[in-house]
Amino acid sequence: MGKSNKYKKKDNINTKEDERSNTTTTTTTTTTTTTTTTTTTINTTTISTSNNNNQAYVKK
Repeated sequence: MGKSNKYKKKDNINTKEDERSNTTTTTTTTTTTTTTTTTTTINTTTISTSNNNNQAYVKK
C-alpha cells in the first residue's frame, strides 16, 4: 500500500502541472506584408525638326 500512495502523490503533482499549463496564455502574432510594384514604361520618340538647318533631333 505504501507504493500506491507514492503513485497517488505523483498523479496529484502531474494534475497541478496540467492545470498550470492550461492557464498559460499563448499569443501568436502573424504579420503579412504584400507589396506589389508595377512600373509601366512607354518608350516615346519625339522628333523635332529645326527650321534653321533641317536636322532632326531624336529624344528618348
